[in-house]
Amino acid sequence: MELSTQYSPSVSTPRHWRFLIMFGLLTLVALTLHSQMYRFNLGLMIDENPHYAQISMFLRGELSQLPSLTTIPGYHAVTAFIGKHLHLTGANHVRLISLLMVLASVIVMYFCLRKTVPEAALPRSLAFFFLPVMFPYNFLIYTHCLSMLTVLLGVYFYLDKRLWLCAAMMLLSLLVRQTNIIWVAALATMVVIDDWQHYKLLAGHQLKTWVVKLLPFGVLFAAFASFVVINGGVAIGDANRHPVGMSVGNLYFYMVCFFLVFLPIILKNSINYWHALKQRALLRIEFNNKEYQLPVNLVWLGVIFFAAYMLLFKVVHPYNFVPGFVHNTIPLYFTSSTLLKATWILPIFATVIGAFVFKLTRPSAYILYPVFIALLLLHPMIEHRYYIPAMTLWLVFLSHQGKKMEWFLLGYFALLSATLVWVKFNLGLFP
Repeated sequence: MELSTQYSPSVSTPRHWRFLIMFGLLTLVALTLHSQMYRFNLGLMIDENPHYAQISMFLRGELSQLPSLTTIPGYHAVTAFIGKHLHLTGANHVRLISLLMVLASVIVMYFCLRKTVPEAALPRSLAFFFLPVMFPYNFLIYTHCLSMLTVLLGVYFYLDKRLWLCAAMMLLSLLVRQTNIIWVAALATMVVIDDWQHYKLLAGHQLKTWVVKLLPFGVLFAAFASFVVINGGVAIGDANRHPVGMSVGNLYFYMVCFFLVFLPIILKNSINYWHALKQRALLRIEFNNKEYQLPVNLVWLGVIFFAAYMLLFKVVHPYNFVPGFVHNTIPLYFTSSTLLKATWILPIFATVIGAFVFKLTRPSAYILYPVFIALLLLHPMIEHRYYIPAMTLWLVFLSHQGKKMEWFLLGYFALLSATLVWVKFNLGLFP
């Protein structure tokens, strides 16, 4: 079975005024919601405590790092710098700075989409702000705001073929979250695939050009490797709670989240799902100088993923047993019995088969799928915030889904996000 791709037409003369009007309305809504948090003086929530403590230390001129932080304090340094010069030092003021970073990332998302799916740039960039796995954190003191801004800037410069600027933005992203190194690897691989698609065969002079082109990423990998050696690992502070290892927990919970978040697109492509399941590929295996042909289809791929899920999926990380969290309550409930556990068969099949059904805008973008899997397997703690960059980049390269569906997805995201906020303030469950 061949992966289908859809190349976007060249971007027409931009009419950014439509985006500016809608973005202005979005900003007004976001600032209104923030003002309500300021009015009710909501206290710091969960990981906001160490983040704000670190920012406060920088504001006081203390350059040491809190032991509880696992990331390089790039986000904290930038936020403290802005807060000090604008005299915004309170917790709600810092939340405002983070919110403005998210709104800036919406602008960058729009210009990325103008290069990949210009027809969907307006509604999809607005939908990005309401991405359910991200939205509740847009108003809090979390690193994702600056992390996604720098990653999206890196993607924009990749799309614009300015690779030194791309590498520079990705370097900044590493100073916010070290795990962003996997997106550096993804973009570098996409550059290679793009060149391969263009030249088909790499001759000697082309190979030299290709090596020079990848030099910015090589410098970045060398710098990151040096950091890991000097630091003795990727995490800085609470490293014992965030070990590097292999765990399927996040992979399967991601499949459930993907199913719920992108359900309208899955339903829209239900016919394509049916056609994909009926198609068969011929797997040729040579053994003892004999060739054996084995017909396979995507059903078996789904069966393998589901069987592995039933055998291997467990909640083991101590943080996932802490009550009061949606992302803890759901896995614990569905692993409480074999029957409940088996109900995840539909999300698993829909997500696995969807990788072959949904069209991306360029062949190199399909490398994101194994990168997604690698990233999720390396996180033993089940946490939906790890899915923010994966879902964001998927939205950047997903083909146009039709005008009505793109706007419907915006409304659907807003509804899901509003539901999560309602759950927090009425049921006491933090996302």
